[in-house]
Order: sequence, then structure tokens, then C-alpha cells
Amino acid sequence: MTPNTDVADIKHHLQVHVLSARTYVIAMAIDTQHVDRNKVFRIAVGKGMPIGGYIYDTVGDFFGVRCIDYICLGFIPITCKANMESSEGWSANIPIPEVVIKGYLSTDQLADLNRFKSAYKADCYRIEYLQSVD
Repeated sequence: MTPNTDVADIKHHLQVHVLSARTYVIAMAIDTQHVDRNKVFRIAVGKGMPIGGYIYDTVGDFFGVRCIDYICLGFIPITCKANMESSEGWSANIPIPEVVIKGYLSTDQLADLNRFKSAYKADCYRIEYLQSVD
């Protein structure tokens, strides 16, 4: 076995499902050139189940994130869940990539995201998405 064949085997047995539960989406702009300009924000997610590797305060129901700015886009009508073929009972909500998120945004949500992204150019900022399953 090699790391490459191990990864291929894992991918082969990993199953991803798109479900009809809603996901709350927040776009964040992170300053990659001057990281000290990023501030800590407490971003509420509305009692949903948080997804991702961000700091989450369960008592206060908010993410603690470092970014320059953020925009709450609202809900999209799907969520994604992964499970492993040989691990009965294990499943996890997984973050939805930007390309999929954009496909489910309403016209108004997409316009809001495009305005937000135009203020934070890719050469200086990285856009990341906080997500919470309803």
C-alpha cells in the first residue's frame, strides 16, 4: 500500500449525500496580506448545528472567527452528509463548497455575495464560508 492508493481506497468508500435540510451560510473575507487587520467577530448562527473547523461557543451559539468582514447570506435548501461504507452508524455533516453554494443562492443572495466579494479582491483576501445546518 502507498499513501496514494490509501487515499483512492478511502475516496472509493466515502459516500456523500445531499439532503433537503437547510444550511445557513455566512461569507467571510480574511485578509491574507495583513493578518493583523483581521478582527475577532462573534457570528451568531441561529441555533443550528455548526459545520467546519471554526471555534464555536455552544452556550452563546456563535462562531468566534478572525476576519476583516462578513455577510450573512441566509439559508440554502440543502445540506451535505458523508458516511463511510464500512463504518455503520458513522456520518457527519460536511461543508458545502462555494461552487455548490452559489448554485443554490437566490438572485438576491447571489447579488449580495458578488457585491461582498467585489470589495475583497482575491489577491489580498480569501473568502471562506461558515455553515450551520438548520
